[in-house]
Amino acid sequence: MLLALTILAILFPISFKSADNLAEATAGTTTESTITYTASKSTASVSLNSVNTAGSYATSSTDEKASFSISTNNATGYTLSIKVSGTNGSTNLSNGSTNIATIDTDGVAISSSSFGSNRWGILPSMYNGVDNTTNYYKASTTGFTMNTTSSANHADGVSNPDNYTLGLGLKADYNTPAGTYTNTTIVAEYV
Repeated sequence: MLLALTILAILFPISFKSADNLAEATAGTTTESTITYTASKSTASVSLNSVNTAGSYATSSTDEKASFSISTNNATGYTLSIKVSGTNGSTNLSNGSTNIATIDTDGVAISSSSFGSNRWGILPSMYNGVDNTTNYYKASTTGFTMNTTSSANHADGVSNPDNYTLGLGLKADYNTPAGTYTNTTIVAEYV
């Protein structure tokens, strides 16, 4: 029996073929995510002529709204937040010595017809990811979210930005001194 097995092994040798050598994958290079912010207008303004004690209301026109776009190649997208600068008096519009108005209630949608005298608000084109054309909001120092995306909108060097605008609304009475009043609003985008 042993002789028969030996003869079979000689006539029909058993061999084990090793697997083909596969080329190892080239180690990838880490690429940092990029986010690009482009502002086509850096300011938003309103002009009004106060004519009575009840106050006159004004809002940014299409041309006066601050407009900007954001692109990112990060697969998880970005979060876009709006807030105002400073800690004290950050909700006021001021000409340096006189506060004209305070911003209305935090997180509450306010239509232009609901504004009390000497109030102002920020009109974002989106609020918490929902399109907005009529409601004004307070931007506190902690801010609010305009939009959060979950995918890249910029890849392979080809830009496909998301576009936003930010307007202002203001109601002032006849006691308001004439002048230019300002507040710094910060647009902050995070990957």
